Amino acid sequence: MISYQQSAISYQLSAISYQLSAYRLGHRLEACATLLEVLLNKKCSLMADG
Repeated sequence: MISYQQSAISYQLSAISYQLSAYRLGHRLEACATLLEVLLNKKCSLMADG
């Protein structure tokens, strides 16, 4: 449980830093990153339901 929380926190931090870098590069890239994240979340949830 502890390792899961740590990985979740590190994922949130990396997602935040990625969003900040995407914001500097432009809103279009940020929108693409958000779309990719949604697709990955759907894929992960499908695999978990699996």
